[in-house]
Amino acid sequence: MVAKQKLLRTRKVSVSLNKRLNETGLSTELNQSIESNDQLKLLSSLPFIIFLFGSLWYLPKFLHGGFVSSNIDEGGVFRQVFFGLSYLLAAVSLWRNMRLVTPLLMQQWLQGVLLALVLGSTLWSTAPAKVLINFGHLSGALLIALTMGFNLCKSPLHFFRILALFEIVTLGVSILLALMLPAYGQILIGDTLRWSGVGTHPNQLGIFGAIGVWTALALFDVSSVARDKKLALLLLAAGLVVIIGADSVTSLIVAITMLGWFLYIGKSANLRSAVLRMFLGAFSVIILMLVVHVVAPEILNLGTLFGVAGRSDNFTGRTELWAIARQAIEERTLVGWGFDSLHSLGAKFGIAYGQFHNGYLDLMVRGGVLALVIVIVMLLRAVFSGFRYWTAYPKIVVAGLGLCVFVLLHNVTEASLVRPTHPLWLLLLAAIVALGFCNSMPKIKDNKGLDANV
Repeated sequence: MVAKQKLLRTRKVSVSLNKRLNETGLSTELNQSIESNDQLKLLSSLPFIIFLFGSLWYLPKFLHGGFVSSNIDEGGVFRQVFFGLSYLLAAVSLWRNMRLVTPLLMQQWLQGVLLALVLGSTLWSTAPAKVLINFGHLSGALLIALTMGFNLCKSPLHFFRILALFEIVTLGVSILLALMLPAYGQILIGDTLRWSGVGTHPNQLGIFGAIGVWTALALFDVSSVARDKKLALLLLAAGLVVIIGADSVTSLIVAITMLGWFLYIGKSANLRSAVLRMFLGAFSVIILMLVVHVVAPEILNLGTLFGVAGRSDNFTGRTELWAIARQAIEERTLVGWGFDSLHSLGAKFGIAYGQFHNGYLDLMVRGGVLALVIVIVMLLRAVFSGFRYWTAYPKIVVAGLGLCVFVLLHNVTEASLVRPTHPLWLLLLAAIVALGFCNSMPKIKDNKGLDANV
């Protein structure tokens, strides 16, 4: 009886202490201290950061006075070193912690099917060696996504803090280059000077600016620590500045959508509230478009809209590419032309592009309807898992589903779905892994009192 009373008193003291720690913010500080000593999280973050660095930072141009070499091999060798290192570190991290990540591997069987389709396309591609190279990159991206999906699910605070620090350095250096050393940080496209920062193309910098906006909003939502919120606000401002400087319309639309997602949908108390807000948001957009159509129909004209944005009404030549893509899909509908970076189409259609500037058409050209269906099912499984655990793990689900919306919207005029070495494909895989991994975590009916990690 005495022992039972002591146990009850101990539990009361523990609950009281946790409550006081949460109120003062010391609980978050304690968790951060614990995370900083967790070798799994520190190790598994390295492949992700190295991959992102290799994706955007193009150091060879600093050796040539800002000139971006047209020699693909030069840039290829530079980036392959970083990509290869990131894949190797991810594999080591997974191998050393196989017991922890086994549930992740069991859940990602659809991604295994997708990789099998990629590898199988060597049979009908005219450039099978290129398919094998892309298969290696896509397999490596999956390894990194497994490590980062684990981090995002188990420790979102750690995940977003690491990503925010990388982003603030990258975007900050890009801003300084564009303003102070334009020979290195700007590039002339047509008759317009656009920011390229540490990368090779403004659209590439715009993508990282939009990723910065998503990261900032997620970090602000996840953390209750003042310095994290200040970092998030600084990153948000940097991301918007970079997007405007890069003159990337697609990234700007995505960034605005993310602001609406986190500030409107993300504040929902439960799943029912979130779904209601989604329907109300969609309904409001439809009503607004109908009103504009009646009052000022010329505003909805594509020529007017893109003229204001400084673009042509053919989406800067994209519609011509889309016509070629549709023709290619009609010829090989089921399994596509192969994941060979469009080499098979080069001779037939006389194109030298690496993408069709529409992720859905681009994916169908490479892998046919079969590849598109696999990706759709992967996304649907992640979305349903997110909806199921919205109340239990709202911060993880809001960030993960927000990233899915981000990538799907971005792929309307750009292509990143199943694209080797593309950062958005890697991030989408990480979100899918994290949302699916919620099934392996204990379901919590009430998230009150949970610290910032949840």
